Amino acid sequence: MEYEGIVELLKKRMSEDLHSIILFGSATRPEDFAPGYSTIDLLILVKRKIPVIDRMKMIRELAGKANLIFLTPREFMVLAEDQHPLVLLSIKDSKVLVDDGTFTELSKNVRVGEKALKYFKSFSYTYLSLALESLLRGNYLDTPHYLY
Repeated sequence: MEYEGIVELLKKRMSEDLHSIILFGSATRPEDFAPGYSTIDLLILVKRKIPVIDRMKMIRELAGKANLIFLTPREFMVLAEDQHPLVLLSIKDSKVLVDDGTFTELSKNVRVGEKALKYFKSFSYTYLSLALESLLRGNYLDTPHYLY
């Protein structure tokens, strides 16, 4: 798959600062991933905050092929306590590519609660309306993207 080169780049660039790399979203489902159209979503758990300039260099080098989300374990847990969809998707709809045990340990404590269900219900309505708008505008290739 397309993400192997990205993972190698991240491992090389991050070396000592890297805890985990988690692939999530459509790239975890070959039947839903469209090379050249879909983006590769990666959650990267790091030991310390990565300077903005370093993150921008990596993003530029990847030329838009991937969405990189850098979080420290503490930031991950703050989002988990808030039941943020990003954290839930990174656990439920994901493939762990690199892990020193940090992600595995952190994800044991994450629960789906009422707040998360409200997030997902809200997102469902939003994406349904985007799909309908896309269909009515004749953007037929975008419509399935919004529905999944």
